[in-house]
Amino acid sequence: MVLRRWLGWWAVLAPLAAQTEIPSETLVLARLKNRMASNLSQLPNYTCLQTIDRWRRSGPAGWALADILRLEVVMAGNRELFSWPGAGKFEEKGIGEMVGGGMSGSGDFGLHARAIFLSQSTSIQLARQETRPGPAEARYDYRVPPFASGFEVVVDGKSATVPYHGSFAVDPETLDLTRLEIVADEIPLDLELSQVRREIRYGKVRLGESTFLLPQTATTAMISPGGRASFNRTEYTHCRQFLAEASVRFVESEPAAAEPESRAASELPPGVTVEVQLETPIDSHRSALGDAIAAVTAREERSNGRLVVPKGAVLAGRIRALERISNPTPHWVVALEFSNLQLDGRQTRFFARLEDISPLPGLSRRSPRFPSRIPPSAAEAAPEGRQPDLLGVATFFVRGTRAQLPRGLRMVWRTVEVSLLARFPQPSKAPPPARIELPQRR
Repeated sequence: MVLRRWLGWWAVLAPLAAQTEIPSETLVLARLKNRMASNLSQLPNYTCLQTIDRWRRSGPAGWALADILRLEVVMAGNRELFSWPGAGKFEEKGIGEMVGGGMSGSGDFGLHARAIFLSQSTSIQLARQETRPGPAEARYDYRVPPFASGFEVVVDGKSATVPYHGSFAVDPETLDLTRLEIVADEIPLDLELSQVRREIRYGKVRLGESTFLLPQTATTAMISPGGRASFNRTEYTHCRQFLAEASVRFVESEPAAAEPESRAASELPPGVTVEVQLETPIDSHRSALGDAIAAVTAREERSNGRLVVPKGAVLAGRIRALERISNPTPHWVVALEFSNLQLDGRQTRFFARLEDISPLPGLSRRSPRFPSRIPPSAAEAAPEGRQPDLLGVATFFVRGTRAQLPRGLRMVWRTVEVSLLARFPQPSKAPPPARIELPQRR
């Protein structure tokens, strides 16, 4: 009798034990949503520099670079607010009102993620395990129905709130979000659009004393039935926590004159040559995206006879990209983002372009092609060509199956005036304004 009872209990417990060894899809999805909710709820107010390359195609002909925009964007509470670099204030009006003609968008800083992961109306299911080169990814498909959508598409004054679907990928071990794809559905005919797609890629960024997942790159494609299309590639750099004591103000109507901010407190004078040596060695076998890195200045630098950079000052940053490419030949794409120079106990924002680097076997600063970062299904809409001009970012291409940048690697930078690099003049025949966004109230 005792043996039978024991066997009976084992018949019940054995399946339960098997289930706890391999979490079900439901349990994994619940963990994923809880992790995203935790990241979004703990995310402090923060601001980044936003660099947008805007491309246009008028028909079957190739793409043309229309302009480059640089703005500062802040995520404060549940709002995204924008400012021209150096303006000293963030506007209540949307990005479309600020930049005028051409395509623009918002929502990258958290609004898209909130709408998908914090809504009870979003349906999510595991699609498949990704087999693409690089780190393993688990892919999920999702769909947001019309009644729950806040995804607004606006073209030349005509607007529609549309449902959407897409996919997102996560690291299967950490459940960190790596990319999010958004595809508009049921676009009204009067908007004259056949396709609207957006992809956001994420990276680890340190804000204050903690590390968070933030958008790093976003691509958007708007395609019309006749072959006309717009393509934006947005890169986020120089992200930092937005503190109340910062000399930046929110304005609701006509912007008041901003209180002047000392250049020394925010950035270095333009035209200063800064030579540094890498303090943190980079090794693709041990380093990871988001790792903190540092370099030290090799000599003091002066501007108009005044010492602006002492020798031995620390230039702080992170690994922005560490990606293995196997086609056409094995090589690595390595991007180091330096955002702050530590001077006299304060953080000085570092806006500079890389001018020179010590020679290293297999290392090059040029690549024949730069990935467009648009979903493969919309690859025909993606322009190829120039590498984005990201201030404070050094991008290298290292041949071989392992990338190594040694401690002491020399780099020479030249500082720039970021407020003078806001945008190219708009062409005389600018297309009508178009934007995609999530209402700030959601």
